[in-house]
Amino acid sequence: MEATRPIDVCMSPDLLHLYALQGTTVVVVDVLRATSCMVTALAHGADHIIPYADLEQCRQRKADGYLTSGERNGQHVEGFDKGNSPFEYMGEEMKGCRIAFTTTNGTQALHRSSGASEIV
Repeated sequence: MEATRPIDVCMSPDLLHLYALQGTTVVVVDVLRATSCMVTALAHGADHIIPYADLEQCRQRKADGYLTSGERNGQHVEGFDKGNSPFEYMGEEMKGCRIAFTTTNGTQALHRSSGASEIV
């Protein structure tokens, strides 16, 4: 008989501190926006995406030629190239693009999961 592994569901990155992540695999799904944007950008040829928890760190990547994108509390960030609608990440302009991405929940969850053995 195969050993079973428990599956825990955490509904908010603000609650991740309640979980013991060491030695676990964390799967981050922010299906409404963050991961949908990332998958769409990659499917349309983006070279890579760097998720940022910190808004200002993300903003600074613009000077390095990155497309800055994301949101805070559902609102477009002033000065950023893209928001958090998957429709903004479609088309030829994504080919070869390097994207710095930050969101209220999705990228926060990725960063707060750093104690896990694997993050997907």
